[in-house]
Amino acid sequence: MKKTIVAGYTRVSTLDQGAESLPDQEKRIKDYSQSHGYSIFKIYCDKESGAEENRTAFQEMIRAAEQKKFDKIVFT
Repeated sequence: MKKTIVAGYTRVSTLDQGAESLPDQEKRIKDYSQSHGYSIFKIYCDKESGAEENRTAFQEMIRAAEQKKFDKIVFT
């Protein structure tokens, strides 16, 4: 059986949130992936709040998804 490969995605959603929650998001993604037997391709991280077009890591993740580099996206 093929192992599911996932991409993780962390981001700051508001200016007040700041980067302090990013390590927590990453830990939760790693824990969830491990508990489900997923292999992590990459964790993409947008460290600044902004409109979707300003989220460079998100755009990079979408391009990788279009190239079928992973099977699922995990986020909090």
